[in-house]
Amino acid sequence: MLKGILFLFFIFISSLHSWSVTEDGVLKLTEEEITAEELNLSFYMFNSEIGFGGKDPGTPWRRIKHLGRLGECRELKNLNLAGNEINPDELGQLSLNQLRVLDLASNNLTHLSFLRAFPNLRALALNGNPLIDISPLEGLESLEYLNMRFCGLRDIDPLFYLHKLEELFLDENKLRKIDTIASLKELRVLCLSKNKINKIGAVDWPELKKLHLAENRLIDIGFLSSCSKLSELYLCRNLLPKGSSPIDLSPLIRLIQANPEGIKFLYINGEYFISEQVSELSRLLPRICDQRPRLYF
Repeated sequence: MLKGILFLFFIFISSLHSWSVTEDGVLKLTEEEITAEELNLSFYMFNSEIGFGGKDPGTPWRRIKHLGRLGECRELKNLNLAGNEINPDELGQLSLNQLRVLDLASNNLTHLSFLRAFPNLRALALNGNPLIDISPLEGLESLEYLNMRFCGLRDIDPLFYLHKLEELFLDENKLRKIDTIASLKELRVLCLSKNKINKIGAVDWPELKKLHLAENRLIDIGFLSSCSKLSELYLCRNLLPKGSSPIDLSPLIRLIQANPEGIKFLYINGEYFISEQVSELSRLLPRICDQRPRLYF
């Protein structure tokens, strides 16, 4: 099973390469790097100790705009291009059939047509891009990890086809409904904080363990009844419309009663819920936790 921590490999290889960027933004790779399986070409790897790209501290701090000989890296499996200014048309011309992990965070991308060049991706980071069209995601049927935080998304219909997704990050978008991901049965981690979601209908998330729904507009959590493996739940700061009744916590209480060792971390705001039910949660949690209650307000 692929984990989000897969991206941590970039930390370990950051000082092993000596690539550079010309004044025109063209990537320059060494012969050794062209045969590598992992490349960290992130703009964010610059620091005063190792310098940009692992070179001396005096190396110019430039963003990659053109990919140079990157298309010759036939053995490449993991690639980090975060924080650059990559031309998406050049990405689409690459033929990297071995590529499994791709980080394109914060590249000012608006469309994803280039993804057709990477049909075997298992992990993809697109966070921080002002995406307009995400329809090419439909073709990434092997994808297990997807990060699209802070992308300005209003519609996620193409995700309906990603049946192997295990970890999905959609925080800080403009989503009002998530019906299209309700049947993604392999989901283990789902982050939806800081959207505009007010109701979630029936879902089929039998493997879901972590669910983040803070700072939405939820008025109903009945869907939780089908999340039997849930261990971590964030419901903080859900702003109810004026005149709305407090959120009914009955589904959550029944979930805890049915699986006393399930929920380990629960973050809620007491003022948005029925006070008697919050008291009931406080009573239940000390019995199901080895240490002190993990109920946060």
